Amino acid sequence: MSKASRGARRRERRPRNGGNNESTPAVAVPPPDASKPWVGLGVVAIVAAFLCPVVFTGPSRMDDPATILLNPHFDPPTFTAGKVLWYWSNSDGLGLYIPITYTTWGLLARATYVPTPDELGQHVDVRVFHAASLAWHLINVGLVYALLRGLLTRQVAGRDPRWPAAAGALLYGLHPLQVEAVAWLSGMKDLMSASASLGSVLLYLRAVDPAPGTTSGSRRAMYVTGLLLVPIGMLCKPTAMVAPLIAAALDLLIVRRPLRRVALAIAPYLLAALPLAIVARVVQPLAGVPAPPIWQRPIVSGRRLLSTSRS
Repeated sequence: MSKASRGARRRERRPRNGGNNESTPAVAVPPPDASKPWVGLGVVAIVAAFLCPVVFTGPSRMDDPATILLNPHFDPPTFTAGKVLWYWSNSDGLGLYIPITYTTWGLLARATYVPTPDELGQHVDVRVFHAASLAWHLINVGLVYALLRGLLTRQVAGRDPRWPAAAGALLYGLHPLQVEAVAWLSGMKDLMSASASLGSVLLYLRAVDPAPGTTSGSRRAMYVTGLLLVPIGMLCKPTAMVAPLIAAALDLLIVRRPLRRVALAIAPYLLAALPLAIVARVVQPLAGVPAPPIWQRPIVSGRRLLSTSRS
């Protein structure tokens, strides 16, 4: 036998794992430790500490008088069958169909209404409205933390995903674009819609990409709950219709499931959003809304971001 043949046979018999005949186990990505929630709770506490002064500020002059403070449906606020039916069968003064938000405003107005107005002519306590908005925002910060932590678990294998998730949640919680909605009474609709949207995306991803040990029943429950949160969010504000598209993008680009499986999983979510999307298009007037050319829209959006960041 030639030397070349003997060398080839030796290479065939040589183990591929560096001489160890035992198979090398794959490095598993440790799941997030649910028993140590202090990082997420710390993020929520920091945001609450920074934004708690908002509770003691006054209302905005832009939409708050028309939507809440001087709204005849809240002066006085009643919850007769006819009034509740009005909340669910009419749009607000801005042409938005937001019955869950209107019902929430009505409950807060009912809880704080006084027959004699204060020196500003207000019959309701705006501090309660601000406190409710802050509570919704803190819920959203926690949902953002949970969402980022789940996505980063697969991206930073072998490292703790809590700290980058905490940084992202802090950026979300303290960014001027988010704080604006907290300081604006009428912005509660944005916060409530965001809560439902974030919850829907989070539950969808946990259903289609479950953690080890998740039962099929839990997966179905998460999927169905996320599905129900889509129309709930749209009844708070129609912009929640984008939640299924965000979930599909994360599923395809981060979770990296095949396109066909993503399409099949997200289709019921899109169908759930379709009826209320049609209602929003019919109800909300477009008269007087400027419509710049498509190529100018990124410029307008960028200018809006810059002006808000400087405020």
